[in-house]
Amino acid sequence: MLTINGITVRLGGRDIISRASAAIPPRARVGLVGRNGAGKSTLVKVIIGEIEPDEGSIEMPRRTRLGYLAQEA
Repeated sequence: MLTINGITVRLGGRDIISRASAAIPPRARVGLVGRNGAGKSTLVKVIIGEIEPDEGSIEMPRRTRLGYLAQEA
C-alpha cells in the first residue's frame, strides 16, 4: 500500500499542494487529472522522492517499484 499522508508543498510562500492524502493499494493503476498548475507533477515528484514535502509523509513498502517518465509538451 502506498500511503500519502497530509502532503503540503509550498513554493514562494504559496501552497502548491495542501494536505493531500490518499491510499493506493498494491497493483493499482492510478491517473492524476486536473487543470494546468494544479500540482499533479509536483505530487508525483514528492512520491518518487525528487521533492521533499514541507509537511506530511509518504509511506510505501521497501521493495516498491515506481516508474516515472517526465515529458515536455
